[in-house]
This record gives sequence, structure tokens and C-alpha cells, in this order.
Amino acid sequence: MVETLEELEREFIKPEEEISIPSTLITDVKEVSTWPPSGVLTSGFPGVMDEEYMDLFNRQPTPFAQIAIGSAQSYLLDLHQRTKEATDYDVQNIEWASSKNFTVDLGMNQIEQYISTWEMQASWLHSIDFLQEETLEFSRRYHYRVKWSVPTRRKPVPRSTACVYFVIEVFTNKPENWPVQVYYFVESNRLLHRPGQSRFREKWLEDVIESKILLTEKITF
Repeated sequence: MVETLEELEREFIKPEEEISIPSTLITDVKEVSTWPPSGVLTSGFPGVMDEEYMDLFNRQPTPFAQIAIGSAQSYLLDLHQRTKEATDYDVQNIEWASSKNFTVDLGMNQIEQYISTWEMQASWLHSIDFLQEETLEFSRRYHYRVKWSVPTRRKPVPRSTACVYFVIEVFTNKPENWPVQVYYFVESNRLLHRPGQSRFREKWLEDVIESKILLTEKITF
């Protein structure tokens, strides 16, 4: 059993060889190679560590980079450890609307219904905003933002927030009763998730907020 990040790296990452990610690390995360929505970055893992890559790899990271690397390492190790939990966990989903019945307001209501299935502490509060409609050749994409925070009595205005972005795609070249396609991703993360295939982790939001607070503390005015 891998207990530390160092053991995880020794087990799965070997220098001068192609890097591959074990299937246990991506059991509940689906990256969509034929996507993304506008403005969303997607990339694979580097293949062979050539000289240029190793030169970048060996450079001393800046404080901002150290924070980002630490957050990524924490996310990877947490994901690996959590996939060892009971494999019979039933990933929650809802019945999404058909293309014919979809409206912006219905999309917002269904996102609210879907995130209510997530395992979240009661201290988390959120708001949902519709951002924009994007028209493509064979579909329309509706972009939403769910902003999360944890206000307290001592700090009713939270120090930072974390966002989850949803994209609902309505196809125009398929039957009207065809269900909409839904994707979401966490702020500052490159992985796209599909409802019913991905188990949401509260820690993803915690990591985003922690990283923002650390970055703020590093900035001097």
C-alpha cells in the first residue's frame, strides 16, 4: 500500500521513461480528449523526459510554483488514496433534461439538484450564475458557475472562494428527445468530469481555497 507521496512517485514515475498513470488513479475521473469548451485548457502527461524538459524540471521553482506543485501533489495523492475506498460506491446522478425541454433556468435548477447529491459539509454555501451561451455548428453550450465558500461568524466574508464550472451541451443535429450532455471542472484544474461517472471530492474545493490564501499571503503591496 502506498502511504506517502514519495512512495507513490517511486512506484509509478521512473526517470527517462515514458510516464503513465495507473488506472487506479483515474477510476473516477474521465478526461474528455475531444472537448474542451472555450477557454478550458487540456493536456496530456509528458511522454519522454528530453533535455529541454529535464532542464525545466530541474529549475528551482518560484514560491508561486511551489504552491501550485504542492497543491497538485496533494490532489494526486488524495485521489490515489480515495480510490482504495469501497469500489461499490454508487456515484450519484440525476435525470437531465432533453434537448427539446432545456432552458437556461432549467439548467440552473438541474445543476442545483445535481450538486445536492454531493457529500459536502453543511458549512459550505454556494451560489449559481449563468455565464454565457456559446453557439457551435452542431450544438449550443451553456456555461454556468457555482461559487463555493465557507463563511463563519468571525469571518462572515470568506477570505477566498472556489468555483466549479458546468457546461451543458444541447445538440442541434440529434433527435429532440436526446438528453443534454453535462461536463464540469474545478477551478484551476484541467480535468473534465461527467455526472454519474465522477465522484465529487470536497477536498478539491478546499485545495483551491488554500492555494489562493497562500498566494495572497505571498503577495506584498
